[in-house]
Amino acid sequence: MKLDAPNAEPAMTSATILVVGAPGVGKTAFLRSASRISPPSTVVRLGATADGLSGVAFEFSRIQLSGDLVVNLLSAASGPALWATWDHFARGAIGVVLLADACRLDTVSASIDFLARRHMPYLVAVTRLDQDLRVEDVRGALALSSSAPVVRCDARDRQSAEWTLAALVEHGGPHVSCRRGS
Repeated sequence: MKLDAPNAEPAMTSATILVVGAPGVGKTAFLRSASRISPPSTVVRLGATADGLSGVAFEFSRIQLSGDLVVNLLSAASGPALWATWDHFARGAIGVVLLADACRLDTVSASIDFLARRHMPYLVAVTRLDQDLRVEDVRGALALSSSAPVVRCDARDRQSAEWTLAALVEHGGPHVSCRRGS
């Protein structure tokens, strides 16, 4: 039998959100912006890929929201070779933030198909969205249903990153899975 000390701190609730997107879209900036502290990270650098790019395969950050809620943010690179990683990280997650560069929307179609086939709650957070392109235009270009959230996001801005996370939590609704720990 375990007895709690009279002044023991309450157990924290933890949840996970996966942040994904094409190379250079702002995943690292998003994690850094969302974190109120210098985020701890586990970085695994990819070698040169078939398209000649290199980047970060995986990053981790942890943020505390509303006193007893801790959100683990996991960032993973995009592409079929890494989708098994997405499956693993997304198990039990609130959902997925799919960062999409407004200038390279063609880079997210396969990711959207992947997430939809697995019934993972997700939202598309469009970066570099100028005034000439509206969210509705992005929704049409990606052939998204009206139930799939599309939001503007400046991955470098804390308020924008936090708003995006809040929108995903709201969208995740009944799919939200949190773990209580001690």
